[in-house]
Amino acid sequence: MDIESKNVAVFGPGVSGFAAARFLAAKKTKVSMIGQGDPSSWQRFAELTQFVSKDRCFAQEKTTCDFFATFDLIILGPGIARAHPLLRSVHTKNIPVWSEIELGYREIKQLPIIAITGTNGKTTTTTLM
Repeated sequence: MDIESKNVAVFGPGVSGFAAARFLAAKKTKVSMIGQGDPSSWQRFAELTQFVSKDRCFAQEKTTCDFFATFDLIILGPGIARAHPLLRSVHTKNIPVWSEIELGYREIKQLPIIAITGTNGKTTTTTLM
């Protein structure tokens, strides 16, 4: 999918959602951020508004399933379940739902890709790589 000029929602304004929104803004997408509570209470909200306009930041409590269905692509933060009730209409309308990892994977142009996951030993393994 060519993401340039697409209407993309990032669901989850945590660290990875913030990074995904910044990346998407640089790719000239229309980025919206959806998170829990009043957007002005989100961590790093002032910094976020440097690349996502305030009028495109939404409290999930004030959104609906139909709202999510207006996007071309949804990026989920790691704390948001794919089965989240607000995503029901997205799944029925076949709107892609990606993690921020998948977004990065689809946009990377160099191969091979090495991914290191797990609870213990990532730093050591990364150093050895």
